[in-house]
Amino acid sequence: MSHANQDDRARLLDIASPHSGAWLSALPIECLGLLLPDYVVCIGVALRLGVPVQQPHRCKCGGMTDKFGPHSLSSRHDPGRLPRHTAFNDMVI
Repeated sequence: MSHANQDDRARLLDIASPHSGAWLSALPIECLGLLLPDYVVCIGVALRLGVPVQQPHRCKCGGMTDKFGPHSLSSRHDPGRLPRHTAFNDMVI
């Protein structure tokens, strides 16, 4: 199985799991933290559909990203990683 087919299979298994799309039907209530910016919704939907979200480029960590973006979501050098981690910790703790 090619790498692309493995990625597609993993994505399809993820989106088929129970409640994986619950965020799509959440009411956008800002005071509850449920209002996502338009660009976040666009990226989330693109990731679910498996369509390109960025231009391939070299990451600050030295690795290459592809047009589908999963590397950018987990790279230690991605500026959005720490705020996402902190926001999640604030919800859990």
